[in-house]
Amino acid sequence: MGDIKTLQDSINQVLQDKLESFGCSSGRFECSMTFTSMAVSMYGIKDSNGKSVFFWEWDNAFKRMVRGYMESLEPQQVCCIITIDLKKARFDYSGLNGSQYQAKLEAEKEQKKREEEEMYRNKRKTLAAQTELYGMELAEQFANTLKPGFYLCYSHRDYCGMGLGMNKKNEYVYGPVWDGGLQEEQVFKEKTEFVDWLSRQSDASMANLDGDKFAWGNQVITRKRLEAFVRDWKV
Repeated sequence: MGDIKTLQDSINQVLQDKLESFGCSSGRFECSMTFTSMAVSMYGIKDSNGKSVFFWEWDNAFKRMVRGYMESLEPQQVCCIITIDLKKARFDYSGLNGSQYQAKLEAEKEQKKREEEEMYRNKRKTLAAQTELYGMELAEQFANTLKPGFYLCYSHRDYCGMGLGMNKKNEYVYGPVWDGGLQEEQVFKEKTEFVDWLSRQSDASMANLDGDKFAWGNQVITRKRLEAFVRDWKV
């Protein structure tokens, strides 16, 4: 496969061609390799707008080149990272051994967990702030629009969020929806009871914030959906 310098020059040329073809002059390449697998990826930063471009497809000839480079190192690395700055003609190589790479994966896992927790905190805070009540007028309009078999819900495979409507018994119903079918969690036999309940709800109270994080704001009933239903189905 040639000496290390020759291999690096060949790798650099491929990476430079990739970046330049998408209008990027900087980026980061990473290859991780174990006995049974090899993962190669890179992102570049577009000069025109600063956005990231990700590269996932690599031909076998390039993969062999990278594997040959990593196997030629002493001690052998399991992860190769190349930071690229074409404007300065810099390709900065760094590598990780097995224990270092495992520590990197654990750190990335913890960082992802923290970012996910922060995302959910922000999502809950945003949803909980939407406390404006639907009010009697919208509740009345929605109830008047309903007919037996009319439901405000999504209809697709698996979990479809929450639904609201009228069953064949002329009862007003609310509950989770699976595979397009509404499970009647709450049943209101009288229109006045239903209207009173709905008028006191808000996007916050209907956002499923007491349930699993997966359900928070996930295909739930909102003012916007209620108003659209009334508009689209009003006789």
